[in-house]
Amino acid sequence: MKPEPFRFRDHDSVGNLDADHDHERLRDCFVDPGALELLRDCAALPRIIVGRTGAGKTALIFKLRQLEDNVTEFEPATLSLNYISNSTILPFLFKVGVNLDLFFDLLWRHVLATEFIRQRYGIHDEVGQGNALQTMIERFSRDDSKKKALAYLRRWGDKFWIDADERVKELTEKLEKAIQLQGNVAGLSSRASLEATFKHAEEAKHEFVERCQYVLNQVQASDLAGIVDLTQACLNDEQRHHFIVIDKLDDDWVDNSYKAALIRGLIRSVRAFAKVRCAKVIVALRHDLLERVFEDENLTAQREHFEGLFYSLRWGRSQLTRMLDERVNKLVRSRYSASQRVTHRDVMVSSLGGKRTSPSPLDYMLDRTLNRPRDLIAFFNECIKAAGDVPKVTADVIKRAERAYSQSRLNALDWEWKLNYHNLRSAAQAVLGNGPESFVVGDFSDETCIGWITAFTREDGQPAGPFGEAASQFDKDFDGPRFRRTVIWHLYNVGLVGLKTGKAVPFEFASDGVSTISLLDILDSTRVTIHRAFWRALGIREAAFPG
Repeated sequence: MKPEPFRFRDHDSVGNLDADHDHERLRDCFVDPGALELLRDCAALPRIIVGRTGAGKTALIFKLRQLEDNVTEFEPATLSLNYISNSTILPFLFKVGVNLDLFFDLLWRHVLATEFIRQRYGIHDEVGQGNALQTMIERFSRDDSKKKALAYLRRWGDKFWIDADERVKELTEKLEKAIQLQGNVAGLSSRASLEATFKHAEEAKHEFVERCQYVLNQVQASDLAGIVDLTQACLNDEQRHHFIVIDKLDDDWVDNSYKAALIRGLIRSVRAFAKVRCAKVIVALRHDLLERVFEDENLTAQREHFEGLFYSLRWGRSQLTRMLDERVNKLVRSRYSASQRVTHRDVMVSSLGGKRTSPSPLDYMLDRTLNRPRDLIAFFNECIKAAGDVPKVTADVIKRAERAYSQSRLNALDWEWKLNYHNLRSAAQAVLGNGPESFVVGDFSDETCIGWITAFTREDGQPAGPFGEAASQFDKDFDGPRFRRTVIWHLYNVGLVGLKTGKAVPFEFASDGVSTISLLDILDSTRVTIHRAFWRALGIREAAFPG
């Protein structure tokens, strides 16, 4: 009997937008954008996967865990790092200006080193730890640098088998006690008492800060000296590689006032562990978080020393096409025992119009992505929903699907940038909504700019993020050209619009998270075009459908 021809069903999809809930397809349909082998190679320097939300960072980590034997994944939310913000002493030290960089460095190196050593010796209980420590003592007792590291392990890491979050708490508590005792602040047991003591005594506060800084530096500098060297000496089997992967740094895992400082400490620690030949710490990081981290002047000055650690995750159209084809093939063949591979061409019409210049359905869809797998998966899933009980995605199906897809992408962009821009969606609607797809900056009059201010202001009347700050400045100096250029630059920075800064240059988007156009490059004559992914959501007037 001839098999029934394929037809889409309402519950069909080519994948979940969240890689954590898409394991089956990642296992069977994974497409490498060129990063996997580089990350698996412990001798290769790149260790920090940098990309926007939906670029495939979590998928790469999933595949690494699937292929390698010795992998531990740390999710920051499970490391009890918020324990720091609830500490008695440390938040106050941070507030009054004590530099906690060494503490954050020690925190990460402690967690990473103890986990690598736990992996290496298979430590799961106190007996296993005792045996491992005895082995290390016998191996390294004549090496002075290793003696210091072993002393550190005895002092700070006396419970290797406990979970990493307990190690964080233990280390934080011991640091607090060191500050209280050696910093001579034992009588001040709460932040309230500390603040009351220094409220009217600036000199006493200055002395306290210097004393605590000295204690932190002295206590931790000696501890940091040998711990990476010890890890390298322990993990010396070239045939056995060890990995620690850290993802979800963009989640709410710690008070935002500490997040950038903690990520800076993590980056410094990743660089320190790069000397360990048979081990690798791999971190997934969003572009915007990386830029916030490098706002720190001390790290910015050293940025070139860290550049080799970063792998910027980018996708070409051919790679995205292959990714979709793998998923379409799995969807169709899971229902039918097809003898040949199925691609997007088998389930989509060949063209969106009768003209020679009419785009193919896939080209049309790719033009409306930010060159990320998640965007294409989301668009195709919307096409499936709109298709109903039909065998192919038609032009009419894509047209119906595009509105829901565009709305979802604008919502996703708003969520992605919520830490930086508190009102991105309303700002985009106020400036770009129901307008043309392309314009020049100077098209906006001062009267029009005044109309944006409500959308840039919170309900309590305070500025809402960078747009609100620009509006506040405009209210002071009434510099319309400066205001509209600033607003357009922020819309460019998040990927909503592209800019053409000269007649001989093409439009440039910051869609991959890298902004190469500065505010000073934008003039009233600069041409702006809205990214096609957001045309439907913003009601762009000239978004004519082909055919």
